[in-house]
Amino acid sequence: MNFLSDAGISRRDALTGLLAGAALAVPSGRLLQAETRIAAASKLEKGHELAPALQMGRDADSVFGKIEDYTATFHKDEVVGKRRIRQEMLIKVRENTFSVYLKFLKPDAGREVIYIDGKNDGNLQTHGTGLGAVVGTLNLDPKGSLAMEDSRYPVTLIGMRKMVQKVITQWESELTISGIRVNFYPSAKIGSLECRVVQTTHDTEQTGARFHMTRLYVSKDSGLPVRVEQFAFPSKAGAKPIMLEQYTYLDIKTNAGLTSIDFDIDNPKYDY
Repeated sequence: MNFLSDAGISRRDALTGLLAGAALAVPSGRLLQAETRIAAASKLEKGHELAPALQMGRDADSVFGKIEDYTATFHKDEVVGKRRIRQEMLIKVRENTFSVYLKFLKPDAGREVIYIDGKNDGNLQTHGTGLGAVVGTLNLDPKGSLAMEDSRYPVTLIGMRKMVQKVITQWESELTISGIRVNFYPSAKIGSLECRVVQTTHDTEQTGARFHMTRLYVSKDSGLPVRVEQFAFPSKAGAKPIMLEQYTYLDIKTNAGLTSIDFDIDNPKYDY
């Protein structure tokens, strides 16, 4: 990432439209709980360092009000146990009903995964390549050990919207924590993609602070949340923090006109 400059946002601007995008996409029956949580958080936000960060996150979330689906290249770099896992995939996402198609580019090129919320008894459908293809299509619990072997989070939490909502919820939970620093970088880049970045930092470990540092990248052009990075607390004073999670979405095409066949193992273009 290329941080070109550092600019703050006034508290007045932060409070303007603070609840924009507050109607988060949540499963049926949980909307009231989400509204209650947001209302409670807003009382704590007034004058809080995290207020403008939350506004930026909610603004990015609100963009999905006009997005039915999208395709992208998904890059995942995360620490799972003692291993660092790097993966690159083609991804298709339909927001309602939440549906995901993944085709691995590297490693395990050709592996495919399909998940549809509320379908197939809650299981994902996947197949391997090479010798793994002999087994055929597997129906796996997305939160089970086999499906989670190379991931920190299940496929049920994949996608740009769920990524930014997770960060919003994290920051809301940190409103009661002291000593958080917030920095804005309005001229950052991921390759040639111009972004605005907000970075939050906890200098010391304390209850409720899961990560030392969090970065949210928002595309200047589309307003979409295109990357999140999470860093562990340094092992000792002066040590460089380890990046635990980095999720990046590039080559994004919104409202691509995806249909049910895009999330069907019987799609003739797929290798199930």
